[in-house]
Amino acid sequence: MLGHEEQQKAVEEIINKFNGNMAVVIAEIQRLINRYFMENNISPADALNFDVIFNQILQEAGYYTLVNEMVDKDYNELFSLIKSGFKEGGFDITYTADDLTLVQALKNVQSNNFSVIGSSAATSLRENLYRYSLSDFTVDQMAAQIAEDFKGTNVARHSTTLARTAIAEYQQAVIDIEAKDLDGVWLYIGVDDNSTRDFCHCVLKQNAYFDTATKNKIESDPKRKYNCRHRLRMVTEDYAKSEGYTFKSSISC
Repeated sequence: MLGHEEQQKAVEEIINKFNGNMAVVIAEIQRLINRYFMENNISPADALNFDVIFNQILQEAGYYTLVNEMVDKDYNELFSLIKSGFKEGGFDITYTADDLTLVQALKNVQSNNFSVIGSSAATSLRENLYRYSLSDFTVDQMAAQIAEDFKGTNVARHSTTLARTAIAEYQQAVIDIEAKDLDGVWLYIGVDDNSTRDFCHCVLKQNAYFDTATKNKIESDPKRKYNCRHRLRMVTEDYAKSEGYTFKSSISC
């Protein structure tokens, strides 16, 4: 419905590609960390500069290239599918220059969010390395400990989750950008299976369409949490009625 299945298939393809490439990037980051320690005797002064070194390692390993490629290129397929979904729902839309500027700004924000994750990891590793350099750790011990610490960073542990969340936010934001000037209603769209959260199952079983105020309450409800597989899609009221939905001015789930 509304191209949602096609969009989610595209999301999984993007995520699978991202996972494969990120695994290569993570391995390269680990290799470059090891090389740094093999080539340097680490003093406390060196340790205090490790955030700069680590950001260079991220750059050399292709972390930022991978993230930017996902945001700049892979998101374009989702953009086209979202536009098709509007058409199925009764709106033959055209994104204005202002709309496209907002979409690009959104992409920039998401790229920056990944940069913040990298910078946060760099700061954490710098602080850890400084402590190790003040102790009686050998360079080999410092290298081993930093390699272990890196595994605990969001870059290494949660990149897939962060990418999936970023994609979901992008999808909904692109929908919202176009919907702001349309006179429509909102449907809660997505799969209802054994993995569906109780809140989402409750909303789906209402088989209802909503006004924007209720849509906003659903969207911001903390019970949806992160990585929600469902989207709020704007359609014409005629389309909603033709698909068997009934209007509800509020919802309690």
